[in-house]
Parts: sequence; C-alpha cells; structure tokens
Amino acid sequence: GNLIGGAIPDSLTRLPALIELNLSNNLFHGSIPDDIGDLLELKGLYLHDNFLVGTVPQSLTRDFLSLKDIFLHNNLLSGTIPVGLSDLEHLDNLILAGNKFTGTVPTEICARSLNKGFFTNNEGENDYFPCDRIACPTGYASSSSSRPGMHPCVRCDGRNVNPYLGSKDCFSSDATEILDRFFVETNGQNWNNDGSQSWMRTNGGAAGFRPVCRRKGVVCDSSGRVIELRLSGMNLSGTLPEELGFLRHLKILDLSRNSLYGIIPSSFQFPPLEQIDISSNQLVGVVPHRLCQKRGVNGNGSSPRSNDDNNDNLSCNAIACAVGTYSPTGRADDTTLCHTCRRLAPESRYLGRRDCIATDDRHPSYLFDLGTLLVIMSFASVGTILAMLYGCRKRNEDNEDGVTDGGTRRRRKSRAYDKLRTRRQSLLAPPPTIKTTVGRPSRSRDPKNHRTANLARMKSQVISETKNGDTFAELLMTTMPPPDVVVKDDNDNAIEAKRQSVPIHVGPKPANVRRNSQLDWLDVPKFM
Repeated sequence: GNLIGGAIPDSLTRLPALIELNLSNNLFHGSIPDDIGDLLELKGLYLHDNFLVGTVPQSLTRDFLSLKDIFLHNNLLSGTIPVGLSDLEHLDNLILAGNKFTGTVPTEICARSLNKGFFTNNEGENDYFPCDRIACPTGYASSSSSRPGMHPCVRCDGRNVNPYLGSKDCFSSDATEILDRFFVETNGQNWNNDGSQSWMRTNGGAAGFRPVCRRKGVVCDSSGRVIELRLSGMNLSGTLPEELGFLRHLKILDLSRNSLYGIIPSSFQFPPLEQIDISSNQLVGVVPHRLCQKRGVNGNGSSPRSNDDNNDNLSCNAIACAVGTYSPTGRADDTTLCHTCRRLAPESRYLGRRDCIATDDRHPSYLFDLGTLLVIMSFASVGTILAMLYGCRKRNEDNEDGVTDGGTRRRRKSRAYDKLRTRRQSLLAPPPTIKTTVGRPSRSRDPKNHRTANLARMKSQVISETKNGDTFAELLMTTMPPPDVVVKDDNDNAIEAKRQSVPIHVGPKPANVRRNSQLDWLDVPKFM
C-alpha cells in the first residue's frame, strides 16, 4: 500500500490495454467505477483492503471479460453478490469476504470450482459446503486466519448476530453493550453539555455506566427498549460502530452537528428507522444502498427528492446530501433539494453538508488523493516537456546568434560567409597567384558618424584559382572592416563586409548605389 486515498478515478476505465489493476492496501473510498467492465483485457482486479462502498458493478458480470482474479475483500461493499459473476468463463479466484454483503452466495457461483488455491489437497469438498469456499453464510463467522471469511465457519451464539456474508466477527445485539461501545468509539469523555457525566457514574471511586434509559439523549419505550438516540451538537468525534445498527427497535437517530468521520455503517439498514440525521459531520463515501431503499425513512419514497430518483421516488438524498452537494438541512425533503457546491472546497467531500463554507478538517482518511496526484503529475510532465523544448530552442538560437560572457548577442552569420569559410577549408593546393589591390575608401558624409576605412584593418585580399578554373576570393582577416565598408571588384560585384561574424552578401552592385554617408568602397581587381 502507498497510503493513496480518495475516489478511484473514472479515467482508469479508459485504458483498454490494461491487464492488471492493483490498488489494494490503500485508503480509497467511494464506489467502484460503473464502467470498470469496459476493460476488456483486464485479467486481475485487486481492490481489497480499502474503504470502498456501494455495490459490485453490473459491468463486471459480462461473460466476454478476461478476468481471472477478482479480489474485493475487506472493504465496505454492500448489497448482494451478483449471480452474473458465474458467467465469467476465465474466473479462477473470487474473494468477497470482509464486506457487508447480505443474502446468500448464488448457487451458480458455488458450483464453479473457484478459490482452489486457498485449500489444500487434504481438504475434500465433502468437508465443507461448496459455498463456504466463497464466503461463510450469514449467522456464521470465519475462524480461519489464512482464508478471509471462508471455511471453516462457526455459528454465532447467544445474543450475537451476523447479518453479513463472509464475516470474521459476530456482533452484539444487547443495547447496553452497544451504547457502551458507542460511548468509547465516539470519545465520550469529551462530550459537552454534561453528556459524558450523564452517561457515566462513580460509586465509591469505581467508574461505570448509568442505566441505558437514564443516559442523556437516550429515549426508551415502556418496555425499556431504546427507540430514540438524540445527541446533536454533543461534540462526538470518531467513527460510528457497526453495532449501532443492531439496536432492533431504534426509530429516531440524530447525530448531527458533531465531528464524526468515516462512513455510514451498512447496519443502519436493519433497525426500523423513521428519522435519521447525520448532517454536518465529516462522513465520507455514499449512503448504504439498502438504507436508501428503505421506504419511509425521512419520508423517503413519498415525493421527488432529486434528479437521481427512481420511479419509486426513493433517493439517497433523503438520508443525506451526496458528496459535493448541500441543503439547509443536510438532506432533501418535500420543499428542498440538494444543490451542487459551486466550488470544490475541502468540506464538499463530506456527506450531509448544510453549506459549503470551510470547516475544520478532522477526517484523517488519506494522505494523497489519487485524482489530485494524477493531475499534479500531468501538469508536472507537461511543464517538464515545455521546459525541455524551450531549452532546446534557446540553445539553437544561442548556437546561431551566439551569446558572450557579458550577455551581448553577436550578429547572425550569413550563408554566404559560411560558404566562403567552408570553401576556404576545402582548398587542397596553395593558390598559384596572390595579388591584392584595394581601392581608396570614401568618408562618411554624416558629421556625427564620420568614419574612414583604415587599410590596416584588412590584412589581405587573397585571390586564388582552383584546379577546375573556378575563381575564389578569400578574405583572411584578423579584424573585419568597420560596419560602413563594402569591398567590390572591377566587375561591380560587391562584397559587403561589416564587423566580424556579420553577414557578408556577395552579388552585383545595384546601379542606384552610390558613395554616401553609410558606405565606404574598396576596389578589388578582377579575379585572376
């Protein structure tokens, strides 16, 4: 694990050549992307040991998929196990234990010889029920440390219950034990409004809990059964224990305006809830699917709640506004819908928000968000590429222009001068004849820029003849002529020479060019 958290990005489902996806042992929450079944070449899906909620996507049941391994154990997935998983022709291992699945393992899946690698040759199929190879049934708990949630399975006894498939534990259904643990899990010693004192008592120096029905916020019926738990604004912090959902007669649960974090337990689907308020906390993920489907909770199913309602008007927004949305009550009701937060503020990732104003972030759910990490890496990669391209372009310009230590640029060399220099180096034989004739330079007519061409600045004009009869004029100079000097021959072919590394343009002299304040002329005889 890399301690990467956040939701699994949908963009991962757009990698058609992906063969294996391993995000196990991290801090991912949210649901599995619905389009995960679009990865047709995927052979291994390893999402175990995270905090994933929701149901198994139906796209994973396509019979033409290449999946061999599906490891989803030790998450918070709920609902039932899709029977369509039995249609995966290449499937060898299916590990689903340690979740909140209810119902039974489909017999079609049990009939497949799955998870053989988890059992030794000494364990024949007659030693256990076939479905135990997938997950222990409800009412049982797995006692195996090497095979999570699978055979051997032990029945829960006494007041303990287990409504989940493939569970490693049985849960207490005793109200006193449940509320005692709830007090500890939610940091009861720091409750305000005398909450902690009303739950605890001291007899002769020994600390203990008060009777359940005498605790603040707890309401019991005439038979002493807990029917209401109202602890709004009591400074509760921590996670909600799974056992809280096993208060069999609980009708009203109000835990709003506290600092609870984590997820909503799937067990909240079991009590006969009529009202539930978990708004203004730091709860993440999604509302358990089965809780969303319970008619009558907060009036769910009686009227439209949001644009995600189905035909029965059942909506998870009736329980709590989804992540990234809010309403004045933290949920949708007959008159108010959940609205989208205008900006992605830190508090927008929590369920049941009453506003989108920044609050203290006490949710230690992850160190890195995968989506954010991918965005940062993308921008960093683009920035690196742009920097490299800019550096290459800069070097090319510097190679063409040149940059001195003082930071001044030399002027660009022309093709004509490069050609002369290359041809000079290619001469194999010394020139047979050397003759230099330099004409008299003229003065600039500009009184501010009065210059005279100095013959000492040009050491020689070399005129050479090659073997094939071509003529070539080569300038051997230690110091080039000043910027206003132009060299010409008797045929009016002019060589414009400026400072060193300034372009030299060779060509016929235009008829309209005369001596002026900008040009001084040096005559060169006809090439021999």
